Amino acid sequence: MMPFLPAGSFAVAKLCGADQLRCGDIAVFRKEDLFICHRVVKIFKCNAQVVLRIKPDIYYALDPLVNNSAIVGKIISVQYGKFSVNIDSFLARVFGYFIGYSVPFLAWLYFKIKKLSYAFNNRDSFRRDSI
Repeated sequence: MMPFLPAGSFAVAKLCGADQLRCGDIAVFRKEDLFICHRVVKIFKCNAQVVLRIKPDIYYALDPLVNNSAIVGKIISVQYGKFSVNIDSFLARVFGYFIGYSVPFLAWLYFKIKKLSYAFNNRDSFRRDSI
């Protein structure tokens, strides 16, 4: 969940069902023997069952749908070194939702600019090679 949950941070989860999650929350779900934390993007209700659309913050692609039987809980606070931040609030959800959609775009933009910069700075070497 980079950059919202950087490596070395400590997250506190609250046990809850899928019906208690809202868009922007960080859901903890079980996949095989792993616990995975991803942001809730959309919530569907199908046949009295809650199904979540989730995604990691750093990546554009959405994960497969997760049903309520896989949900373990949600992250309610994060500790960065000595600082502890409560993320179980409306503002934290909005900020996290913004991070989840802006960071992948900013990373894509950064690498495009880096690629163009490299091509622009090395254009003389391409001309000499073709002569």
